Amino acid sequence: MSIESLEGATTGRYVVTTYSGTKHFLDLDAKASIRRGAAGREWGEELLVVHPFAMLAGAQPKLTVSFEKVTPDGAPFFYDSIRDVTVGERMRLDNADEWRVTSEIQSIEAWEGE
Repeated sequence: MSIESLEGATTGRYVVTTYSGTKHFLDLDAKASIRRGAAGREWGEELLVVHPFAMLAGAQPKLTVSFEKVTPDGAPFFYDSIRDVTVGERMRLDNADEWRVTSEIQSIEAWEGE
């Protein structure tokens, strides 16, 4: 059964699938999400992060980038807040150390597995 939104929901387990094919397995009771990236969109333990406001001066300005630790695919990401869990929106998950914004949500379904 397809669900349009989880706004206001505080319990249950759901699979949120984005238009990129990535799946987010949400456990609202545990405030946890497990991300499984679509082929070519998997996350390791670090991501390359571009810092657009930390430009280096010079004749040809350059962007500053770094690798930063993130919760990898398959590991639980524990969040403090979650919002915009609605088909057509970009879900956002936040905790004290990290935040995530997904691509647009294609579908939300009850999570029957694991």
